[in-house]
Amino acid sequence: QARYWLSRGNLLEGHDTAAAEAAFQQAIEVSDPQPGLALYGSRGRIGLARIRHMDQSRLQDAVALYADALSRLRAMRDLPVYALTKPEVELAELLARLGRVQEAEALLEPAYQRSLEGLGPTYRDTVQTGLRLARLWRNTGRVPQAAALLQDLERAHLASPALRQDVVTLPALRRERADIEGRLGQWALAATRMREALARSEEHTSELQSRLHLVCRLLLE
Repeated sequence: QARYWLSRGNLLEGHDTAAAEAAFQQAIEVSDPQPGLALYGSRGRIGLARIRHMDQSRLQDAVALYADALSRLRAMRDLPVYALTKPEVELAELLARLGRVQEAEALLEPAYQRSLEGLGPTYRDTVQTGLRLARLWRNTGRVPQAAALLQDLERAHLASPALRQDVVTLPALRRERADIEGRLGQWALAATRMREALARSEEHTSELQSRLHLVCRLLLE
């Protein structure tokens, strides 16, 4: 039952938030009385928090739900530590939005280091957490720190032949680096970095619009 309500909440979340909220609440109510279902109860709270995060009047409720879910997850034995990363990042973004920057950083820094050490610098969670941490540092005036972090992530991607063709992560990293280099007054570097990001994105768009890709899209539709 808990798994059903979670799946229903995840399916409805994008287009019927009231029904999704009810499903997540049901998942919590089914899971909480049974210690063996603690993971489902935590996921239900995270789902509810995501929905309330979108409502300006319920941001504090979202913070409380994220904190409760993380507390329950940390108390679980044998849970992979990187399973905490996504809810920690989501809570950190919410805290930063509320101006609680130090609390946000206290979540993001260890989450990034844990992902970096456990999964490597090219893993999606590592990159996404690193990007968010770099933006937080950039927005709080620690621009050189943010630049160094982004440079390390980009170098790791360029060191892998398979990842050099990445059409999502590399352009994102380069756009962030261009923004930071502009803030540092390094206009030529910023312009070069932005051209690299745009060139790779346009190349990807061109590939998607080739005859073969258009035929495949038509068949799928």
